[in-house]
Amino acid sequence: MNFDPQKIKNPDLPYRLHMLTHDWGTDYAAHLQRVKEGGAGGVVTNVPWNNRYQQDEEAFSYINTVVDAVEKEGLQLWLYDEKGYPSGSADGLTLKDHPEYECRGIVCLKASGAGKNTVTIPKPEDLEKLLYAYVLTDDGKQLPVSVTNAHVTFSGTEGDWTLYVFAQKILFEGSHAQKCGWGPRRYPNLLDKAAISAFIQNTYENYEKHIPHMGERIDAIFTDEPSLMAGYINTADTFPYAAQPWQSQLPEKFLLLHGYDLMPKLHDLFENDSIEARTVRIQFQETVTAMIVEAYFGQINAWCGARGIKFSGHNLLEEHIGFHVVMNGNLFACLRNMSWPGVDILTCDPELFKHGGFHYMMASKFVGSAARAAGHEERVMVEICPVSGMPKEGYFTIEQLLGTMDLIFFSGINHINSYISVERFGENMQLYIDYFARIAYMLRNADWDGRIAMYYPIETAQALHTPLHTSCGNFRPELHKVQDTMRQLTLELYAQQLDYNMIDALWLEEARIEDGRLKGGKLSFSVMIMPCTMALPLHLLEKLLSFQKAGGTLLWIGEKPMMGTEKHEHAAIARLAESITLTEERDAAAIAKAACNDPLTAVSTEQSALWVSKYRKDGQPLYYVLNTSQKANTITLSYGGNAVLQVIQNYDGSIKNVVSGTQIAMRPYSSVLIAVETTEKE
Repeated sequence: MNFDPQKIKNPDLPYRLHMLTHDWGTDYAAHLQRVKEGGAGGVVTNVPWNNRYQQDEEAFSYINTVVDAVEKEGLQLWLYDEKGYPSGSADGLTLKDHPEYECRGIVCLKASGAGKNTVTIPKPEDLEKLLYAYVLTDDGKQLPVSVTNAHVTFSGTEGDWTLYVFAQKILFEGSHAQKCGWGPRRYPNLLDKAAISAFIQNTYENYEKHIPHMGERIDAIFTDEPSLMAGYINTADTFPYAAQPWQSQLPEKFLLLHGYDLMPKLHDLFENDSIEARTVRIQFQETVTAMIVEAYFGQINAWCGARGIKFSGHNLLEEHIGFHVVMNGNLFACLRNMSWPGVDILTCDPELFKHGGFHYMMASKFVGSAARAAGHEERVMVEICPVSGMPKEGYFTIEQLLGTMDLIFFSGINHINSYISVERFGENMQLYIDYFARIAYMLRNADWDGRIAMYYPIETAQALHTPLHTSCGNFRPELHKVQDTMRQLTLELYAQQLDYNMIDALWLEEARIEDGRLKGGKLSFSVMIMPCTMALPLHLLEKLLSFQKAGGTLLWIGEKPMMGTEKHEHAAIARLAESITLTEERDAAAIAKAACNDPLTAVSTEQSALWVSKYRKDGQPLYYVLNTSQKANTITLSYGGNAVLQVIQNYDGSIKNVVSGTQIAMRPYSSVLIAVETTEKE
């Protein structure tokens, strides 16, 4: 295995942590020197956040001075694309003179009645306009109603009936636009290409105008927490409306993608758990996803790519698959359109990361997996901003800092952008940065080589999602079950020294079946786990069953598929599902382990705390081994066949050759890399 011991000891700048620096204070040169002396490899910065953001020539002159100084010090440079967060508003410039660009949603008003009694619903003052209306009778008939700009009127009919009125609303109150930590600010519609074009013009093109040779000097641009604003967050209040995302061209896009008119089906976006209604919701979210990808992620990625700049940053609320639907439609689809995908993690407490109610472990796993599935694992970013789980006195210990970032890197992340300040790091800054630069050097130049895949059941989450009048995190129990099943399976696999990667429908669609494995890009799986996958495209179910017939291990956990993603698929899905046997969640890890049969055996004094992820470098196995316990741990390594094991201590960069059966002492919350040299083919 080829690697440079000197680069293990002292890794190059691209592998080193970058400091997020929005305000350089009164002496940028002194701050920059502290950053460099601490071992950082670069900075993420922006034009000063004054009252004339992106309009102040003196501010651009200042940032050019900083850029010149960063270059002179030999450090790398990213730009941050917003004043505060979330990205998209350009501190109000996106919406200036264009109120039509503001984020919109569709809401539902209802009135029930019986017989020929006239009902009128006036347009509430806090709604923009009435979009559509109809009546559903108790025998399932849909009847037209009179709609004006001011009200909807229905004169009644025989039997029981329900009047549905759909209206357009500006999304602000209770949304992230109002309730984020930066402060309230109106937000553009990420489904609107013209709105995002304005954001690009006011921010990205403005930087390009003012920073000479920008494409040659800026490595990446960081976008922060863009979202559809289609859910209430950071609030315990109850609101009068529940909204789905909306844009005027959405019905036309829906018709183009799915071949029928959405408007007579609008009620299914808000209620009803029939298979037909759930199908409408899946197809609605597929439309939303296509529009946000085209307008926001696709446009910005194309702009950056044309200039040789990487598009990076992270989405809002990656932690729960339910949030993926509410905020972005489909997280994997969005991340596929980022050159260097990313995640933010808000704690440096390893126990909170693994077991806390806010699912940090799953956030990093979703993003690391999406990057690999898209073939974008070259650099996968974490913004570390530890505001949660802070000790009552002092700060996180160095063991906690290292342990949490090891857990993040274990998920497939390999680049750090840090809000932990030079002062917070203190004397441990160089140790911390060197530690993870070593891991980044080895893992970025290797290919992940796990054999277990877990399906990303976004179609099931889309089918189950209906908007709420309260915090959007109050998901229905069935949706929590999907997330909790994935999380528990993750912990059980890790406890068996097994790593896995999530894959989505697009990866599976493009994969081929060879030698009892599913193969696509650099990934190859002999085990596929399907967690609570209620909805699945028919052709993918057929492919999975063919994979199983070819010798692959296929495990259905929690739910069998009961519906496709198109109306004509449901009956065939139901027939095929009759032959499916569910596997108990508690048995899945043991079955997967038997199917993988890896030659490395690692035994420790606290076995479940030992996590192992396998890579391959220069054709040879490379293992990333974590002690995830707050206690010291001793591991005994055994490797089947003739092999030399090189133990790389991430703590100090030392390298030691050992033989099979050697014991290795591990500090609390620490990791090592095991490089294997073998002449035998696995």
